[in-house]
Amino acid sequence: MSVATPSAKSHERVTGRWVRDYEIATRKEWAVYYLKLVLGTPVPWLICAYAFLSFVSRAGVEIAAWATAILTTCYIFVDRFSSSREFSFFRVGGDFFLLGYLIVGIVSAANTTSTEEAFASLSGVRWVFLVYAITYCWELFPGLNRVLTLMVGASCLAAVYGIWQHFTGVDLLAGTALTNAPIPGSVFFLSTSFFNTPEVLGTLLAMTLPFPAAAYLLADRRDLNFVRWTSLAICMLLLLAMFWTYRPGIWMAALIGTIVTILMQGRQVLGFILPIIGMFAAVIFLAYPSPDAMLNGVQEFESVRGDRQRQQINTQVQLWQTDQQSLWVGVGRKAMDAANYDPGTGNVYFQVLAQSGLLGAGFYLLFILGSLLATYRIFQEIPRTHYWHRVLISGALASQIGFHVAGLYWSTLAEGLALNLFVLVISAASYLSEHYGRGLVSDDQSL
Repeated sequence: MSVATPSAKSHERVTGRWVRDYEIATRKEWAVYYLKLVLGTPVPWLICAYAFLSFVSRAGVEIAAWATAILTTCYIFVDRFSSSREFSFFRVGGDFFLLGYLIVGIVSAANTTSTEEAFASLSGVRWVFLVYAITYCWELFPGLNRVLTLMVGASCLAAVYGIWQHFTGVDLLAGTALTNAPIPGSVFFLSTSFFNTPEVLGTLLAMTLPFPAAAYLLADRRDLNFVRWTSLAICMLLLLAMFWTYRPGIWMAALIGTIVTILMQGRQVLGFILPIIGMFAAVIFLAYPSPDAMLNGVQEFESVRGDRQRQQINTQVQLWQTDQQSLWVGVGRKAMDAANYDPGTGNVYFQVLAQSGLLGAGFYLLFILGSLLATYRIFQEIPRTHYWHRVLISGALASQIGFHVAGLYWSTLAEGLALNLFVLVISAASYLSEHYGRGLVSDDQSL
């Protein structure tokens, strides 16, 4: 008897054609089939929730991400007992560096003084497992275009709420007033949207911005006019919300990500840049009594913040230099338990150095480099006819860069919202890279 598994149904929904026959002839096969139904049916919904909740709820995205990862892992395990397997393992890219980073994290956790501290140290490297699980989830339950479109839509929701907060100063979810913007005599407030800090809001939007930017810049057909102008409007909305976080480090992350997107063979550069410049000129000269006062207020705030950041970096360097062992594998959780530790004013690279030592920091940086190079390489292999896949891989490259630049400004790996979105982006890029590495993909809706 031939039946359809949840994975087969997902492939049929995306490709529009039946690609898998699953034969059942024994009780064992029936048991495997029913287990797959239980495990696999919720996954397409969960990964959609993962993308949406990345911009809405810290607890929600953790639940959705790990439920997706655990169910996918269990689905793969059950599939091992099937006579016609649906899944084959593959490399996600930078596997050696990811494994090295994970091993260093385990060694660092093993050197702690308590079980609680050991588990806390291990939690800092758990995202490595998530990278593999979500990448394999795409392979079993495809639908990149749908999920990433939902991600952009959720970012717009967060941006609109953040802009509303900038003028009202009210956090409806917490029921509290927001901090005044660092502008003398202003009636504006620091936007945080659904999160507790402007850094989180700005980083999530900076990571999402490259996708609509790429959609505009790579559109060169008349039938894409609606997509192009909608994408430009979304870019302007996200940029405005980021601007009103009043965080220059976030502005820099968005700027560098946008420049990278433009360099990825963008063909509508002036049409993209001029409206954005016009928008910011109007905002700066009309919304503030004096542009100089606004910039000076931000600069003064950043000066105080910079002092706190330097103190925290010095503390982390001192922890890293504690002894010969910490030089190589770090001090684990102790790096986050320091008296002046604040993820909102830190630097993720010094944090990784303190947590994982020279070995962990080296593996992490090599993984970053390998992931960026692999993403750029696969962009060159995608046919020009595959518009959406070019948008996705171009946006994924710039999104990763935005995340890493933001890490110079605050400890992004310590924030579950930013880290989970980063995992979603690099898993999508790895999945695309794997399929284009196998050969030509039929169309830009098939993944």
